[in-house]
Amino acid sequence: MGETKNAADEASKTLEMLEKCLDYYYGNILIADGDGKILYVNDTLLKMYNITRERALSMTVYDLVKDRVLDRSAVIEVIKTGREAIIKLGITHSGASIDCVAKPVYENGAIKYIIAFSHDEIFMEEMKNELRIEKAAGSLRTTSDSIDKIAEDCGFNSSALFRRTFRKVTGMSPSEYRSIQHS
Repeated sequence: MGETKNAADEASKTLEMLEKCLDYYYGNILIADGDGKILYVNDTLLKMYNITRERALSMTVYDLVKDRVLDRSAVIEVIKTGREAIIKLGITHSGASIDCVAKPVYENGAIKYIIAFSHDEIFMEEMKNELRIEKAAGSLRTTSDSIDKIAEDCGFNSSALFRRTFRKVTGMSPSEYRSIQHS
């Protein structure tokens, strides 16, 4: 009996820790079951969607669209197709636009859960730039390619934009970064 209680206590502590961590995450997280019933939402989503936790947990993703909280749902796309969905959502009350990824979690061949992550466009652009700069930093460390070529290879439309973004992300110019890496 003691071992069962200890295992239950550990599971409860783990769940509490997971919920706290997800609530501190700066993007939106929603978990639904395979029918679209909302099982979990983090604090960020509640603020962005302007709804209470109680209301959210009493809803389905279909209700979010029907009640005009969202203009559409990536989770509904997953339910329809059985595959990951990446879509742009409109939040009705604020007019904000967010990018959303929803992924199915399968059990015994059926969708058991769907987890959806979403961020506003500014966040996604910043993440994209950070990844591009990370790639550029690797090229600056390992190649002798010109900064203009690296900028182009990493998807920047202009060298000036690349230099500004690189400085913003790393705190130094690409040339300074390269010279420090090679000294």
